[in-house]
Amino acid sequence: MRPSPRDQASVSIPDYLEVYHLENYLFTTVANKFVATGNISLIDLYMIIIWKAPRAKSYALDRLRRIGKGEAAEAVSMMATALRDAKEPKNRLKVLMDCFGFRLATATAILTVFYPNEFSVYDRRVCEQLKCFEKLADRGFSEGLWSEYQDFIEAVRSAVPERTTLRDKDQHLWGKSFYEQCKEELGIET
Repeated sequence: MRPSPRDQASVSIPDYLEVYHLENYLFTTVANKFVATGNISLIDLYMIIIWKAPRAKSYALDRLRRIGKGEAAEAVSMMATALRDAKEPKNRLKVLMDCFGFRLATATAILTVFYPNEFSVYDRRVCEQLKCFEKLADRGFSEGLWSEYQDFIEAVRSAVPERTTLRDKDQHLWGKSFYEQCKEELGIET
């Protein structure tokens, strides 16, 4: 599917070195733009999706185009408005999952970029470290899912008391999982 003219609309050109360090770019430049303007550009959302789930980028873009009646940028604009209007964290997650069709992992990645003190990325590596919560991945939004996701966030906070921010805590758990996987693959014992 060819990009529509709106999807190709001019965007401000970033410092490419910043983009190279994608996670830092998302949590600084993109997050700050959202805080300052309340808007999300298509390319910024696309980069968040690639950061969390690169294999799902085409599927997500196609879904956004369907929602925006051929214009993914229109769907992203609708999403930004819906997130701004949703005053509670639970409602923000519901918007992304119910209205825009994101699964929990991608929805929480998007929300973690924009609301890092309220959300933590739901990730299988973090679940492995917590030894719990793996079954949330395939569920749709519900009050029960929200409650269990809140338990997940509390478990992340509790698991790494030496780190201060929620984002530092989930990165610590992800990093520990990755390190342990590498050791296991190399046959290195502690």
